[in-house]
Amino acid sequence: MMVRLGADVVFVNVDYHSYGGDIGELKSAVKAVGEVNDDAAMVTKDIVVDEIQLGLANDVGAGVIVLIASVLGHAWMRSN
Repeated sequence: MMVRLGADVVFVNVDYHSYGGDIGELKSAVKAVGEVNDDAAMVTKDIVVDEIQLGLANDVGAGVIVLIASVLGHAWMRSN
């Protein structure tokens, strides 16, 4: 695991259609990384189409969520 070698950030791709991942993999990664380094940041990478995805990522321990403005649209970014 890269955290054992000093990585401070771990990205987990959770979008099934684009990356083949799922929220269960994020949950497992959060647990595994936490056993090695509680300070390592967990970042979820997903194609976010609904705000519920943000809550799910937060619930399983993602500290950061990558949001791409071109996908969300500028109106959404200004309103949040």
